[in-house]
Amino acid sequence: MTNWTQKMQEVLNEKTENYTPQEKANVNFEYLKNLLAKIEDDHIPESELLCSKIEEVINGIQPKTANQKIQYKTKNLNDITNLQTFVKENFNYIPKGKFKKSYTSQGIA
Repeated sequence: MTNWTQKMQEVLNEKTENYTPQEKANVNFEYLKNLLAKIEDDHIPESELLCSKIEEVINGIQPKTANQKIQYKTKNLNDITNLQTFVKENFNYIPKGKFKKSYTSQGIA
């Protein structure tokens, strides 16, 4: 279903077109982009539940115009976290750099 992943990538890019790098990080843009790429390359098997969760997250992202501020909705941020947990538990996919952040803070402490 590469058409579906390409469509979702286009929607994601359109909605985050005017986002700053920090705003993209807040909505986990890179994670979603990489997840869609993994599905397209068949590294993660495509399932109806996974597709519906991804669509829910991407459709919940607020589009931004040039001079507008983003107002993050708690539901959408929770959906992103729930998607990451679902993917980790079912497909053992952990985002790049996840452990680097946690071990750096532990090393400092």
